[in-house]
Amino acid sequence: MGVFAQTPDDEFSRLKEKYPKKDYAYTKFNWDLQLSLTEDGVMSTLMREEERMCLNGNGGLTREGSITYSGFASLNEKEVVTMIPNGGKYKKQKVTGFTEYDIGSGNSFYDDEKTIKYYWPNVNPGAKQYQKVVIAYNDPHFTPSFFLPPYIPVNEGSFKLTVDEDIDIEFTPFNFEDFEPVFSEEERRGKRVLTWNFNGYEATKYQKNNGPELRFTPHILVRIRSFEGKYGAERVLTDASDLHNWYCSILKKEEDDLSEVTAIVDEVTREARTDLEAAQLIYQWVQRNIKYILISDGMKGFQPEAASVVCSNRFGDCKGMSNLLHAMYQSIGFDSKLTWVGTRDILYSYDEVPTPMTDNHMILTLDLDGERYILDATHSRLPFGMPSPMIQGKQVMISHDCESFELQMMPLVSADENQIVDSIECWVHDDDVSGKGVATFTGFSKMMFLEGQSSSDANYLKRYTREYLLKGSNRFVIDSLSFEGDDDPNIPLKVNYTFRIDDLLTQSGDEKYLNFNMSLKGFESQPIEKDMQTPFQLRFRTIAKSVATLHFNDDEEVTIPENFSLENELYSFHVNYSQSKGQITRVAEDLYNFIDLYPTDFNDWNDYIKEVKKANRQNLIITVSQD
Repeated sequence: MGVFAQTPDDEFSRLKEKYPKKDYAYTKFNWDLQLSLTEDGVMSTLMREEERMCLNGNGGLTREGSITYSGFASLNEKEVVTMIPNGGKYKKQKVTGFTEYDIGSGNSFYDDEKTIKYYWPNVNPGAKQYQKVVIAYNDPHFTPSFFLPPYIPVNEGSFKLTVDEDIDIEFTPFNFEDFEPVFSEEERRGKRVLTWNFNGYEATKYQKNNGPELRFTPHILVRIRSFEGKYGAERVLTDASDLHNWYCSILKKEEDDLSEVTAIVDEVTREARTDLEAAQLIYQWVQRNIKYILISDGMKGFQPEAASVVCSNRFGDCKGMSNLLHAMYQSIGFDSKLTWVGTRDILYSYDEVPTPMTDNHMILTLDLDGERYILDATHSRLPFGMPSPMIQGKQVMISHDCESFELQMMPLVSADENQIVDSIECWVHDDDVSGKGVATFTGFSKMMFLEGQSSSDANYLKRYTREYLLKGSNRFVIDSLSFEGDDDPNIPLKVNYTFRIDDLLTQSGDEKYLNFNMSLKGFESQPIEKDMQTPFQLRFRTIAKSVATLHFNDDEEVTIPENFSLENELYSFHVNYSQSKGQITRVAEDLYNFIDLYPTDFNDWNDYIKEVKKANRQNLIITVSQD
């Protein structure tokens, strides 16, 4: 029996058997992209036809659908229906009640993207959700690309790319290591036709630590290199120089009155003794006084707002804040440069994919006294010259006043710069432990701690800080709390506190047992699921160190566990016990020297975690001398 002769019940049974653990499967996932020459350049028209079958009751929970478009992508056609089994065929029930939203509605940012939301009716096992849309793109810099669904298998699917003969394109596939589509290419009526077939694609299993979908979902990026226009060959995105030139073409060339900007610079730097100190003071002023917002309003999503406007408004997006910082530095003769970069959830480089999809962020590069500083003022707590966590290890495009540019790799900030060192002294009272401590945060660890705070209320701060400093057991309580260095991003943060942990000791006969693992529980590593298919990610490399001293009475004897050490180039754990008159000191250090841990390393990681947990379960044994 052919596929098209199947009844709905036959098709449901076949797909249910093929994908027993899936809520959905795509019975169609067909994208058709046509690149056509027009009098004005190149028009890209994308038709997406997607049809998925609900395979169990959980699938019925996904009834909401949406269509997104913007000033660069106009919606030309839409059709949405539920296909309901009805004997030997499907009955179509059209979706009505489409509601259009501005994605950026609200006062925190501007955005010209629009979303049409709707609800599929009667989505039960065996029913199909069908959507067909046609979207047109009128700027060749924004050619749409093809993306497979991240978590839903594709029983039948394809991507067809049809290109007029006078358009030069390049396509780049990503994340196809575990699935090879069937590819074909042919000429039809003077057009180049490329087709990828994705029948039988098994989607990635959903897991909470999968990370950004773009980093593991198979997709094909399409780029228009050039085309034959009215006046001959026109370059679009042949290489990174074209992208840089296009970005420069949309930069605002003329500033309005900069008197307010220069007045602020004069005031802020009046007491500066060196150029570096002046640069730091200007940077801190922007961090503290300009509120970061998101702007994605047509070309404004790529064009920095004028420095004078950002300064007057006291808000701006990454481009506006970088432009203001640029104008401030240039007003006193500093060599600053606007810089584009993509965050870590984007896996492309300008060398490989010189398109607007490679970046989504703007920062500033400052060359001063023979040193280069990377500045991102959108993070109010980020130390001067430190790249933010989200752009570590990424390639940046640095513009030299649009006359030329350079590509540079951002470093991965070392673990030594992002430490948490928790030092405590404590005493035993019956079965309870109480003490005092100082936790010192540096670099990204400090930034994350402070940026996570949402209130200055004393009780809130105790609860919030407890989550970071939790140790011993869940009965850990902070009694008092104070901060030093929280108002200056360039110095360590110190958290002074007193604490208590009730019922931490257990007793058997004349011996008391104390698990003196005072490492911060929030930084204790956990095993990775055995079937996880994507890299395990940290935001940054770090060191978490615990120095814990226990004071005990002269008539008490304490037996300490053996020291332990386990390390490799990616991570390590060391714990060392020492004893002197009246006190025991435990020093433990966790090093995380990676950001991405790949599946080939998961077994070794899980074995490492078992050994660390075993070492952390060792007890002190306290006995009272009978002399």
